[in-house]
Amino acid sequence: VVVENCGRNATITSLGSAGIGIATGAWQIEDGLITGCVARGNKRFGIYLANEWSLYGLYSQGIKVIGNHCEGNQWGIGDCGNDGMIIQGNTVINNLADGIYVGTENQFAGNSSINTDIYDNDIAGNGHYGINLNVGAGVGTGQKVHNNRVRTSTSVGIKVESGTNLTVTDNEVHGGGSVGIHIAGGTGLTITNSRFSGNRVWNNTGDGIEVYTNLTKCEIRDNYCTDTRSGGSRTQTNGIEIALGTITDTPISGNTLLGNSTNGLLNSGGTLAGATVISRNPGYNSGTLDELVTLYPTA
Repeated sequence: VVVENCGRNATITSLGSAGIGIATGAWQIEDGLITGCVARGNKRFGIYLANEWSLYGLYSQGIKVIGNHCEGNQWGIGDCGNDGMIIQGNTVINNLADGIYVGTENQFAGNSSINTDIYDNDIAGNGHYGINLNVGAGVGTGQKVHNNRVRTSTSVGIKVESGTNLTVTDNEVHGGGSVGIHIAGGTGLTITNSRFSGNRVWNNTGDGIEVYTNLTKCEIRDNYCTDTRSGGSRTQTNGIEIALGTITDTPISGNTLLGNSTNGLLNSGGTLAGATVISRNPGYNSGTLDELVTLYPTA
């Protein structure tokens, strides 16, 4: 199926206007597969599955979006109010806002999706975020973002706003116009029991990984954050920056942070609490091979 220019006379705040739009939430199990489709130039989402039956309190399960091409829409793929939706092996390029959006239905109200599994997608050249987990206003639990290739986003590569039991692992994020991975809920939100590990983040404009929210019982481990270019051409400033938030019982260890233009790891505005440990991060101190171990015990 090829869908093009749907909703072209609508606005981006109009409901509907997607290339492929499916309402979910009437049944607990809605076993559906969207595959092999092209969604191009649609006013809002290329492919959009949203819970339109929130009064029933159901999160539909069994939905899969696999192997599609989404290009030039406002948002590429949207998961808004489902449980365990799989987004796999899609090409999501040159959309005007986010490549993949996970959040509340219609982006204005309702419950966020839970347990979304986003993997093995090629995401490039999108006008805002490559992947946007905008889950702060909803439930926001169990999302997995792994093994994706996210490149040349105009803004952030992967944004995670808040939630519980999240994993962002083994992604490649490079060449973006802002932070590579932004953990970004602000002071009013907290991410708990979540893991950010094994990501390769390079040559972005801004930090490789930036923490801008509260973290409790999380881990930031074994990421590789660098700028591979030389001298004044480097634009990835800090490998990891803790810019804001209280970081509690959260190890930050084993990250390789060499070659960034400013610092390997910078705590510019965070509060470290509990048993937070910063350890064994090569490049911790402005590109040196410092193996600093610092323990912040519980008061």
